[in-house]
Amino acid sequence: GDFIVTEEVAHGGKRCLKGYEATELSKPFYPYLTYRMAGKAITSGTVHLSLAAMNSREAPAQVSIEIRDYANSGAKEFLSGPTLFLRNNGEIATADKVLGRVANGEWVKIDIDMKVGPDAPKTCTVTLTGPDGVPKTATVPYIHTDFAAASWFGIVSNGQAPCAFYIDDLLLTVQPAAAEWRLANR
Repeated sequence: GDFIVTEEVAHGGKRCLKGYEATELSKPFYPYLTYRMAGKAITSGTVHLSLAAMNSREAPAQVSIEIRDYANSGAKEFLSGPTLFLRNNGEIATADKVLGRVANGEWVKIDIDMKVGPDAPKTCTVTLTGPDGVPKTATVPYIHTDFAAASWFGIVSNGQAPCAFYIDDLLLTVQPAAAEWRLANR
C-alpha cells in the first residue's frame, strides 16, 4: 500500500494521487497522507480545504479525510475537527450522517470551510459537487467539541486490500493568508 502519482485518471490535469492497498498492511490506517503544518497550528482565521476524490470502481476503498488539533489535545493524542468518510459503497458521510452519494468510478469535489479561533463555531461547512455539477452544502459538527486549532490534515485509507482511490486538485488555504499548500498535478 502507498500513495503514488498516476496517469490512470485525473480530475483536473494529466495526473493525480492514487492511494492503494495491494495486500493487508500492518495497521488498519495504512497508507495515509498527512500534512503537519511544520509543527505549527492555525489558531485563527478561516481554513479552506478543497479536493476532488474518486473511489475505484473495481476495488473501492474506505477513506477518511480529517483535520486534527494536536496543539490542544490535553490527555488525548489529538482532537478531531472536520472529518469526512468516503465509503466503499459511494457514500460521503460524517460520523453519523450521510451527506451525499457518488458512484464508484466518478469524481466528487469536496470543499470544507471552517473558522478557527476562541469564539469560532464547532462546525464546518461541507460542499459536495458530484458529476451532475449540482453542489450540496451541509453544516457538519466536529468530532470533538474541544477542537480549537488546525495543526494536521490527513487522508487515510481504512479499507481492506485490495482497494484504491484517487485524490486530485488538493488545496489548503488559510485567510488571512498565513499559509497555502497545493498539490499541483500539471
